[in-house]
Amino acid sequence: MSSDVPASVPDPVSAPDAVPQPTWSVAPPPWQVTPSPPRQRPKPPKWLLPAGAGVLAIILVVGLVIWAPWSPRPVAPATLTATSPTGTSIRLSWPVPKGGATPDHYVILRDGAKVAEVPASATSWTNTGLMPGDRFKYEVATQGDGRQSGPSPVASVTTLAPSPVGLKVSANYSTATLTWKPSPLGPAPDKYEVYNGPNQVTTVSGSTTSYVAQGQSQGAAFQYTVVAEWGTAKSAPSAADIGSIRSAPLNALVNVNVTPTSIPSGGTGATVGKALPESWYFTPQCAANACTMTVEVAIPAADSDTGSYNIKVSPSGANYTGSIKAKFAKCSTTQTTDTIAVTLTPDKSGISNGAWGKWTGTLVATMPYTSMSSGYYCPEQSWDFNVSSTGS
Repeated sequence: MSSDVPASVPDPVSAPDAVPQPTWSVAPPPWQVTPSPPRQRPKPPKWLLPAGAGVLAIILVVGLVIWAPWSPRPVAPATLTATSPTGTSIRLSWPVPKGGATPDHYVILRDGAKVAEVPASATSWTNTGLMPGDRFKYEVATQGDGRQSGPSPVASVTTLAPSPVGLKVSANYSTATLTWKPSPLGPAPDKYEVYNGPNQVTTVSGSTTSYVAQGQSQGAAFQYTVVAEWGTAKSAPSAADIGSIRSAPLNALVNVNVTPTSIPSGGTGATVGKALPESWYFTPQCAANACTMTVEVAIPAADSDTGSYNIKVSPSGANYTGSIKAKFAKCSTTQTTDTIAVTLTPDKSGISNGAWGKWTGTLVATMPYTSMSSGYYCPEQSWDFNVSSTGS
């Protein structure tokens, strides 16, 4: 039977000389590692901060130089044209910029301030709601890729001040009536100024489109124009209407031929068919649309002397007619009161501005039946004459 025997214990071995342990060792588990205190980063010297900023700036510039070709800035239009088609509008137009970023839209600047944007597909724009005589400076900038170009060249323009149109002058013997229309290219003006040649005749309101010039001299030449005005802005003169005030048919001394066509039997002072040169003096009295004339006629009298008579003639159809009672003939030795009647007929082809260049007429002196106390009498009888102009 065995008994429990203690296990044999080896003999102790004497320890050799101590050997240094290696510096490496197995790292303890993380939960057994005591963290080291954080290391303090040394502050850079103050001289290094500006240097670092400079380096950063250089890096940014280099980056921009490298990036720019691939994202160019927008370019402004090379030219800008501005016109004023009406008194209330200005139209701008420009070419598509060459190069630069693709335009997204254009910005319109007026006197340096933004007034509108237009899409990139548009290369024109019209500024409306203006007044004649407004003056502005326009520029156009391009926006593209989120950036805006500088401005285009400046275009300066003044809105149109349109002249009146359709001026017509109707002239008669003493007045000139003007009519006109406002221009369809602008609003009604504040007023109109009426000129005859270089001289201003009158001013009328902008709602008035007519004027009557009174007291005109017969035959006087005219050259009327009308100017429209808005505030201090004035239009150029309208197209002129040139003419002259209507002249009286006959005026002053006129040379005529007086030719007897019949005389009573035994009559004296003239020979039938023989023209006698005379001078008649005309004094016209003209109203707006008609004239009368007082003519001093000279005709051979029945007693062989030349008689002079003032006869007022007035328009009668195409003629001028008139008569007077005057002493022309004698019954024996008694002076009778006779009727002298004259009719003047113009040659229409010879009329110039109302004045007669050529004309003809008749003159008849009629002695009434006259009874004498002695029982002697004279029957009614007449002296007939043809008259015609010989030039003035």
